Amino acid sequence: MKSISIFFLALVITACSSSYKEEIQSIKELQQKLYEAEKEYATIDINKIAQAKDNYTSNMEVFKAKYFSDTVNQKLSNDVNEYKFLKKGANNVLANYALISENLDICKTQLDNLLSDLKHDAIAPDEVEKYMEAERKRTTATIDKIIETKATYTKLIRIHDTIGPRIERVVDSLKKL
Repeated sequence: MKSISIFFLALVITACSSSYKEEIQSIKELQQKLYEAEKEYATIDINKIAQAKDNYTSNMEVFKAKYFSDTVNQKLSNDVNEYKFLKKGANNVLANYALISENLDICKTQLDNLLSDLKHDAIAPDEVEKYMEAERKRTTATIDKIIETKATYTKLIRIHDTIGPRIERVVDSLKKL
C-alpha cells in the first residue's frame, strides 16, 4: 500500500510539472509589472480631470469675452499659455482612461490564460514564443500608455492647482466689469 501511495504521489508531481519554467517566470514578471502599473493607474482621479477641464472652459470663455488689453502682463500671458495645456491634456487623459481600463482587463486575462496553459503544457512548443511575444507586446504597450497618461495627469493637476487659482482670480475680477 505504501509503495502505491509513493508511486501515485510521484505520478502527480511529474504530471504537474511544466517544461516551460523560464516562460512561466517571464509571465509572472510581466504580471508583476502590470500590477505595479495598475496601482499607478488607480491613482488617476478622472473626476478631478473632468472638473479641471470644465473650469478651464468656463474661465477661458470669460477671459476671451472680457479681457481686452493693449499690454498684457508677461506673467499673466505665461500663465494663460501654460493653462491652455489643460484642454489638450485633459482630452488625452479622458480618452486614454477607458482604453487603458479595457486593455488592463485584456492583459490580465490573457496573461492568466497563458500562464495556465504553460503550467499545463497546453501549448505546442513551436507556438509558445509567438504567444509570449504577443502578450509581452500587449502588456508593454499598456504599461507605456499608463506611464504616459500618469505623466500627463500629474502635469494637469500641477497646472490646475498652481495656475488655476491665479487664472480664476483674474476671471473673477473680469466678471465684475
